[in-house]
Amino acid sequence: MIGETMDERQDAGEKSQIMIADWAWQVLCCPLTGSQLRWVTEAELQRLSQRQQRGELRDRLGRAVKEPIEGGVVSDGGRFFYPLVDGILSLIEAEAIEM
Repeated sequence: MIGETMDERQDAGEKSQIMIADWAWQVLCCPLTGSQLRWVTEAELQRLSQRQQRGELRDRLGRAVKEPIEGGVVSDGGRFFYPLVDGILSLIEAEAIEM
């Protein structure tokens, strides 16, 4: 199959399944750093959820992240997280969350 599901790209099996073609991984990059992206790991998701429960999870504009985190991608080096929003990958700089 062309592309990989979230389950195939990350450590933990997520409920959300989206496909990203292999060629797209070659061109997708972090809008802030230009680095490659990878699926968030289960451990990273847990840390983000804990921060969210404490009210500490904010995007780059300082807005509290209130929607449940269903998955997403992380910039290479693990600096920024980009969430899946309603099953759609959001690579909007303002919605990035510093890890």
